[in-house]
Amino acid sequence: MDYLPGQEAAELPYQTHPELREETMCPECRRPTEILESHQTGDYVCTACGTVVGDRLIDFNSEWRTFANDKGEEHGDPSRIGSAVNPLLNGSDLTTTMAQGFNAESKAISRAHAKTTANQIDRQLQKAFRLIGDFGERMHLPSNITLKAKQIFKQMEEHYTRERNGAASQFGAIVGGKGAKAVAAASLFLACRLEKVSRTYKEITAVSHVREQEISRASSEIKRILGIHSTVVDVSEYVPRLGDHLSLPLNVTMLATQIAQRANEGLHALAGKSPVSIIGASIYMASQATTDHKRTLEEIARHVGSTVPTLSKWYKELYSNRETIFPEKNEFRANLHLLPPN
Repeated sequence: MDYLPGQEAAELPYQTHPELREETMCPECRRPTEILESHQTGDYVCTACGTVVGDRLIDFNSEWRTFANDKGEEHGDPSRIGSAVNPLLNGSDLTTTMAQGFNAESKAISRAHAKTTANQIDRQLQKAFRLIGDFGERMHLPSNITLKAKQIFKQMEEHYTRERNGAASQFGAIVGGKGAKAVAAASLFLACRLEKVSRTYKEITAVSHVREQEISRASSEIKRILGIHSTVVDVSEYVPRLGDHLSLPLNVTMLATQIAQRANEGLHALAGKSPVSIIGASIYMASQATTDHKRTLEEIARHVGSTVPTLSKWYKELYSNRETIFPEKNEFRANLHLLPPN
């Protein structure tokens, strides 16, 4: 490739290749030179003499084309063909799909192709990824959370495929004979926990229709296999959202957050206990310290995903330490006498 007289490299539709900038010796002009890369032609070009020093540049981005030549490129409406490489799929989106024909032979070939291991693994992954995306959309979670959940699910698939020597057809009965749907829900639960936007089992159950016990078992199995260490749950990840569900004003929600934080830090009896139950008991105490925003244990239990006896048990523990865990300078401190003993 030659330059026209007076034409500079910057005028060409190329980009400088950062990795090859100081490392490539041009075979034509015999000196280290900057290299330009063209995503249109797939060439590496010497900036000094214009020689094409490489012609195997692969662009892994999405491919776009337009056939509206009569309107001009700037007016054409590009049509997307192909898709970007998905690192979460084993086939990297480069697998072949065979459509069924009308005769028996073509149908037999299509069925045989559909049963191949690689296709089956990718089908399972794509189905699970759609589930996780659907769950995340219903819960209004950001895309980084659903991506993290997909990565966790992918790691589980790789583990079980390895353990079963590639027998992908066995993947699905991962935890206690349950299907991949429970693992998808558990992956989303753990992703929320790891990214500090924790959700309760009840919230995950509401969108996935998987029982809380199944999600709990699946998440425990995932943590064991992948070596995920449990992190201390910050009550501030739960209380504001639960307070909003209970239609509590901001000052009551903030009080419940402070009570839960002080209880976690100062009461050894609560160490290792379910944070949801402690948070529910804290919300109950905060609401009872008000005169016009009281909530019952039944209402709170319905929203936090716990039971009334459990909340009552931990509320009694909080009540016996009310002087310690209730903030000293809070506006509701004077209403401690309004708190019921149980």
